[in-house]
Amino acid sequence: MRGGPERMIFGFAGVILSLVGLPLVWLGAKNAWLAVASSRWPVTEGVVRSSSVSTHGDTTAARIVVAYRVNGTEHTTGTLHFGQTVGSSDSSDAQLRALRYASDSRVWVHYNDSNPAVSCLEPGFHAEALLLPIAGLVFGIPGGALLVAAAGIARRSMWKHALYLFAASFGAAGAAMLWVGLDRMWRAHASANWPETPAEIVYAREDRTSSHRDSTVRRGPASMSYATNLVFRYSVDGQTHYSNLRRIGQIAGASAEWAAAISGRYPKGVKLTVRYMPGNPSLAVIEPGIGGESCWLPAIGAAFLLFGFLVAKFGIPALMQET
Repeated sequence: MRGGPERMIFGFAGVILSLVGLPLVWLGAKNAWLAVASSRWPVTEGVVRSSSVSTHGDTTAARIVVAYRVNGTEHTTGTLHFGQTVGSSDSSDAQLRALRYASDSRVWVHYNDSNPAVSCLEPGFHAEALLLPIAGLVFGIPGGALLVAAAGIARRSMWKHALYLFAASFGAAGAAMLWVGLDRMWRAHASANWPETPAEIVYAREDRTSSHRDSTVRRGPASMSYATNLVFRYSVDGQTHYSNLRRIGQIAGASAEWAAAISGRYPKGVKLTVRYMPGNPSLAVIEPGIGGESCWLPAIGAAFLLFGFLVAKFGIPALMQET
């Protein structure tokens, strides 16, 4: 290939992907920095002004508004933790937030002392903070690879730089998923030895999520994913807590039979025993220990990481031998 239309197409696609990816990486890095810094911020008491749950299609979201005062000035926040997702196909996520932060309840707010308007209710780093940087890398690195390819499209030897970036995008995404997955597996393993406490299922709903072959216009045959989403209430040292973790590392959905089996075991109102994390009683599980569901994320991460390695190890030398 020698310039011309190929260079224009590759360059245009690279610019578009880079313009999408770089802001996501920047915003994700900012959220991660704020998440880490928030654990050292001062604390003040706030009150929940409103707490509501809304559903739009397959997505359910909770809107929490908390008011607090710093140096005589009132502020409001809806940030539970930095990097949080707005909505989810798991309806229990929104229900859990609404139950934990009921209207008129008093909560602790962690605020940035240099800018008190920046605050959160759950300080520290959460795995959700990785979603934006990963998404940014998925767009940005291939975008950079296309720009490199466009710049050196007259010389095939320049394609090795594009392939390195392509391999790096898969490797970075895989490493992040592997890290999060292994952390969940470690917590799942530890949960088998956590203290026990009685609990009650207060929310149980069978959800289903549809995905179309052409998701932009919702055309083509839809595939369905089913899940039974739960929230349970329990008490530790006289304080009420809520959790929606059936199992650490649980998958989001599967077959209708799988969801129905969970619904049959845990209907609303059933009493059961759960295990909670010492030092963080807001984290509790119904089914402790490592199960098959816990292995999916680290397995996918390892596959991405291996693919990136194989491209860099064998794909690039093979390309160079042809040039």
